[in-house]
Amino acid sequence: MIDEGDGFEDFVRARWAELEGVALVATLAPARALEVTTEVVRILRRRWAAMLEDGVPTAAARAALLARLGDPRRGGGWLGARWPHRPSPARGDRPAEADPALRAAVAAPDDPVPAALFDALAAEPAARRAEAAARVVWELTPAEARGLFPGPSRPPGGPFGLSAEPMLLAHREARAAVGLAPADHRLEEDLADVLRRLADHAPQEPPVGAPAGEPGARRGRLLLAGATVVTVGLGVAAAGAAGWLPGDDAGGSGASATSTRRAVPTTAGPQDPAWQDVRRWPARGDLARDPDVAALVAAAAPGARLLYAADVDGARVVVAATTPEADDDGVVFQAWSGRAGQPAEELRAGDPAFTQPGASALVLAVPHGRAGVLLALAGPEVRSMQLSDTVRPTAGGKVVREWTSLPLTDGVRAATLERRLGPAARARCGDYDGPVTHPTSWDPQYRAGDATGQLVRTVAAATRVPVRDIRVHTTTTALPRNALVGILGDPARGRARLVDLTLPGGALVRTLTFTAGTGGSPVEVTLAPRVVPAVAADSPTVQLPGGGGEDSTAVVVVPGPAATVQLFGAHGGGPVSARVPLAGHGATVPVRGVFGTPSLRVRLRDAAGRVTYDEVPPRGRWLLDLFPTSTDFTRVVD
Repeated sequence: MIDEGDGFEDFVRARWAELEGVALVATLAPARALEVTTEVVRILRRRWAAMLEDGVPTAAARAALLARLGDPRRGGGWLGARWPHRPSPARGDRPAEADPALRAAVAAPDDPVPAALFDALAAEPAARRAEAAARVVWELTPAEARGLFPGPSRPPGGPFGLSAEPMLLAHREARAAVGLAPADHRLEEDLADVLRRLADHAPQEPPVGAPAGEPGARRGRLLLAGATVVTVGLGVAAAGAAGWLPGDDAGGSGASATSTRRAVPTTAGPQDPAWQDVRRWPARGDLARDPDVAALVAAAAPGARLLYAADVDGARVVVAATTPEADDDGVVFQAWSGRAGQPAEELRAGDPAFTQPGASALVLAVPHGRAGVLLALAGPEVRSMQLSDTVRPTAGGKVVREWTSLPLTDGVRAATLERRLGPAARARCGDYDGPVTHPTSWDPQYRAGDATGQLVRTVAAATRVPVRDIRVHTTTTALPRNALVGILGDPARGRARLVDLTLPGGALVRTLTFTAGTGGSPVEVTLAPRVVPAVAADSPTVQLPGGGGEDSTAVVVVPGPAATVQLFGAHGGGPVSARVPLAGHGATVPVRGVFGTPSLRVRLRDAAGRVTYDEVPPRGRWLLDLFPTSTDFTRVVD
């Protein structure tokens, strides 16, 4: 197939293994799986432009494969092997049409359960095997799988949409054959393991004559999806469904993920106290024992400890804690990344990152390709995490998030991102609830003298609202010498600029920028953007540089008309300043006996002396909402 420079070849390379893996489980015949996958790719080639326009190429590819596997008009009704009777593990039966190499790939010499479950799988219709594979390998919810797959009706209660009784009997008989008691609670886990092993037996790259592939272990792939609708897990919606991929400006903060291979087991059990401290974790990942990786980590810092190393769907990722275990101030960790198979010494080092003392989970993203790789590391008992990529401020002054639950395997989540995370990306994993560490280059970059522009770009990135749809209003006031010493350390004259950004729907985001000096290198600082009620658009804002003191100066900026300003203690407190005339839209107000950063009541009067405002200005909510104390509303999307 010829690469037309439109990204299709790269897309097929990235998706081939997971598509053929599900096809292999459905057909139990490698040649047939290859045929089906190749046919689906040809169909996708014809639809590629429309898939990109719809914004859901991954969803369309998966839906096309599932539809092809479940089409009774193609391939004689069912694809691959099917038994007319339930196999008996004691007899060692296996389906005649299933490839013996597949059974050998999942069988274990000292455990008859995998082979027995393989035989039971082979007795199922191929459509049900396809659904089961999609639910496990792509991590679809039952509703998503049944809604997309045109297969037969499914009996209730069966694991992953399979028949319940045959699976239970096969599991019990296999255990009984080696003297083990029934353990029905293990059926789903054991069956999922067989499905993953079968899918992993598929070739990792397209054959000659199909789009070129790239080798490497198949890993989870993150599809951040959603718009005005709740995220469809895995993004496996019918082609044309609402959602977004890189380049789409639609809003939404859902997230979901696709296939993830099992993490490499460690020697520390779930109850091992080592999991309580990141610096004591055993190394995990397929490259955890690679000597070149060990040398890379050892050279990073004295006492550095490897936490994870693996090839993740075309990327090589290494993460290490570089803080000595005796250090109680927190953990500094370092990540390296590159292409799969790249020598350790050639990997790119990211900026060192920091996590708080006592943290028992790490969530980070490293660059690779157009986006990057999401990696979550926690103790083996942690089986899920929640991810939210965007925030939605409201006209009432609230910050709303939607969370998507993602499964972890043995405490690990490794997934390639289909777009870069924004500055509001936040994760909950184990006892961690905070920002997703990611390259600073992913965030809007500051340019000297362009604080307002950076703010607009940051708000756009955090909310996924296009820059063109954000209305900007600024109120600027000049400040005398020494007014900004407590903020900027610069005695020069300066200015304060109140920036109000109005988003579609009426949400109001506000911040203050202070600038001192002139020329090509002014000293500038912008306070964190906060969401305030839209009805407070004319309210003033107060900043007390340096945390106050016995004698200090407050900076007041007033967007509406006023003649004088006076400050009082909040909640009926007395005056802490004299009445001061405004110069333009602001004033520097001397205050006495104000310590810390208290709320101050602002009293404004017009030229006739009438009080026009006498309230504590709304402080607002932090827009980026990266920690659990500031969110007003969250919704979990499974």
